[in-house]
Amino acid sequence: MTDQASKKGLDFRQILTVFGRILAIRIGIRFWGFGKLYRRLHTHTERFQNRVTDDGSRLDRARHVSDIVCRVNRDYLLFRAECMVESLALWWLLRCYGIDSDLRLGVRTITGRFESHAWVEYQGVVLNDIDRIGIIYTPMGTVDFQFEQQGS
Repeated sequence: MTDQASKKGLDFRQILTVFGRILAIRIGIRFWGFGKLYRRLHTHTERFQNRVTDDGSRLDRARHVSDIVCRVNRDYLLFRAECMVESLALWWLLRCYGIDSDLRLGVRTITGRFESHAWVEYQGVVLNDIDRIGIIYTPMGTVDFQFEQQGS
């Protein structure tokens, strides 16, 4: 596994870190639900904010971390994580690196069927999806905005 990982530019620690975050999120959502888990992660990562000082390096770092999360989810997990789990894992990792990104939720209806989707943005740049995802799905705002509106 490490030979394959090194060929793809990933080391075992990176794979294990992403796998651990995805597993923790799946368990957390099951036990606490999305809202309570999100608030716990947000509170837990407050101390890491402002670690990276240069906005240019933040965007580069955010893209790099996003690439790792997406590649691990796509290439190394037995069961690929859903967009919400992958996006929450990416958002959590970015916050641990001091990068305050936005977890976005969007909805659409195609032929009467309701669909939802999640992705992460940093300063308006989509990190773990196609650039046009905000056009394909109608954004409902950032998750932070939604919790502030609820008074949580």
